Amino acid sequence: MSDQDLLARPSGPASPSPRVSAPAQSKPSQHTNRNTVSLDDVPLNGFHIKIAGLTFGAHFTEGFALVTIGYALASLTRWTLVAIMLTIVALIAHMQVGGSGVDLFGLYVLALIVNAAGLLWACGIAMRFQSVQAGPIMQTPVFLILFFAPVYVPLKLLQGWMHGVASANPVTRLLEANRSLLAGQPVEVGIAYGVAFALAVGFAAWALWNLRYAESTT
Repeated sequence: MSDQDLLARPSGPASPSPRVSAPAQSKPSQHTNRNTVSLDDVPLNGFHIKIAGLTFGAHFTEGFALVTIGYALASLTRWTLVAIMLTIVALIAHMQVGGSGVDLFGLYVLALIVNAAGLLWACGIAMRFQSVQAGPIMQTPVFLILFFAPVYVPLKLLQGWMHGVASANPVTRLLEANRSLLAGQPVEVGIAYGVAFALAVGFAAWALWNLRYAESTT
């Protein structure tokens, strides 16, 4: 039998033709959670908050908690440094403080809540625009609100239309409460705390909504 006949004969059951098996492809683990958001998944551009996020959140399944922790720690650090510096300057200058320890504690807590509301506002803007060029959008509304509030003088010293606008400005309640706590004569403190908590809750929803947007566009 020639070699050609051997090549032409079909292979029987006892002599199956050799097959080259393809390398097995690794299957994705069933335990992989596609809802888990890492800081690399959210395009924050220049807003680098990995350290705090990784420290707290390898197992966070909601990106909101993971991302906001970094902003909160950075903002809290800045606020703490400024508060300490201003307190030291006030003590060196022998500033007259009429408030008791409880009043001053209430002042610091109120300022901290407002600071948290501010960071949530900025967080929402960062998630929406995903660019450091959105900085003016974060700052301009804040400046406008403070411009129409009695920042440098008490409300009763304002006159004309400025007094009416400042009276309707919710930030006025915060400023007046802070002054009263510092003077030891608390006024509208409950209203001020209500405004602060309302701002914090509202901007928390704003930040969460914009984070969902950032996740959907990733």
